[in-house]
Amino acid sequence: MKKDDIIYRDIKSKMFETNTQNNSSLISLSRAAQLSGYHQDYLGQLCRAGKLPASKIGRHWFTSKDAVEKLNEAQSQAETIS
Repeated sequence: MKKDDIIYRDIKSKMFETNTQNNSSLISLSRAAQLSGYHQDYLGQLCRAGKLPASKIGRHWFTSKDAVEKLNEAQSQAETIS
Protein backbone atom coordinates (compact mmCIF):
# COMPACT_ATOMS: atom_id res chain seq x y z
CA MET A 1 0.00 0.00 0.00
CA LYS A 2 1.31 3.43 -0.96
CA LYS A 3 1.94 6.13 1.60
CA ASP A 4 -0.70 8.36 -0.07
CA ASP A 5 -3.27 5.57 0.23
CA ILE A 6 -2.56 5.22 3.94
CA ILE A 7 -2.83 8.97 4.50
CA TYR A 8 -6.08 9.12 2.52
CA ARG A 9 -7.51 6.21 4.53
CA ASP A 10 -6.54 7.93 7.79
CA ILE A 11 -8.17 11.18 6.69
CA LYS A 12 -11.36 9.38 5.71
CA SER A 13 -11.37 7.60 9.07
CA LYS A 14 -10.89 10.87 10.98
CA MET A 15 -13.61 12.53 8.90
CA PHE A 16 -16.00 9.72 9.80
CA GLU A 17 -15.17 10.03 13.49
CA THR A 18 -15.62 13.82 13.37
CA ASN A 19 -18.89 13.52 11.47
CA THR A 20 -20.20 10.99 13.96
CA GLN A 21 -19.23 13.14 16.94
CA ASN A 22 -20.64 16.40 15.56
CA ASN A 23 -23.52 14.98 13.51
CA SER A 24 -22.33 17.13 10.62
CA SER A 25 -21.10 16.33 7.17
CA LEU A 26 -17.67 17.69 6.43
CA ILE A 27 -16.61 18.53 2.92
CA SER A 28 -13.19 19.28 1.52
CA LEU A 29 -12.30 22.81 0.52
CA SER A 30 -12.17 21.71 -3.11
CA ARG A 31 -15.82 20.64 -2.84
CA ALA A 32 -16.62 23.85 -0.93
CA ALA A 33 -15.01 25.83 -3.76
CA GLN A 34 -17.29 24.10 -6.27
CA LEU A 35 -20.35 24.92 -4.17
CA SER A 36 -19.43 28.51 -3.37
CA GLY A 37 -17.66 29.75 -6.47
CA TYR A 38 -14.71 30.93 -4.37
CA HIS A 39 -11.22 29.62 -5.05
CA GLN A 40 -10.00 26.83 -2.77
CA ASP A 41 -6.99 28.94 -1.71
CA TYR A 42 -9.25 31.81 -0.64
CA LEU A 43 -11.38 29.43 1.43
CA GLY A 44 -8.20 28.12 3.05
CA GLN A 45 -7.22 31.67 3.90
CA LEU A 46 -10.64 32.20 5.53
CA CYS A 47 -10.16 28.97 7.53
CA ARG A 48 -6.76 30.04 8.79
CA ALA A 49 -8.14 33.45 9.77
CA GLY A 50 -11.03 31.82 11.64
CA LYS A 51 -13.64 33.41 9.38
CA LEU A 52 -14.86 30.07 8.00
CA PRO A 53 -15.51 27.33 10.56
CA ALA A 54 -13.32 24.39 9.58
CA SER A 55 -11.19 21.55 10.87
CA LYS A 56 -7.70 20.73 9.74
CA ILE A 57 -7.10 17.03 9.39
CA GLY A 58 -3.52 16.32 8.48
CA ARG A 59 -2.65 18.84 5.79
CA HIS A 60 -6.21 19.32 4.60
CA TRP A 61 -9.00 21.65 5.70
CA PHE A 62 -12.61 20.48 5.90
CA THR A 63 -15.71 22.56 6.47
CA SER A 64 -19.46 21.96 6.45
CA LYS A 65 -22.01 22.69 3.77
CA ASP A 66 -23.83 24.87 6.29
CA ALA A 67 -20.75 27.05 6.74
CA VAL A 68 -20.40 27.43 2.97
CA GLU A 69 -24.08 28.35 2.64
CA LYS A 70 -23.73 30.98 5.39
CA LEU A 71 -20.67 32.39 3.61
CA ASN A 72 -22.66 32.65 0.36
CA GLU A 73 -25.59 34.30 2.17
CA ALA A 74 -23.29 36.85 3.80
CA GLN A 75 -21.73 37.65 0.43
CA SER A 76 -25.16 38.04 -1.17
CA GLN A 77 -26.26 40.42 1.57
CA ALA A 78 -23.06 42.43 1.21
CA GLU A 79 -23.64 42.77 -2.55
CA THR A 80 -27.24 43.83 -1.97
CA ILE A 81 -26.21 46.58 0.44
CA SER A 82 -23.47 47.92 -1.88
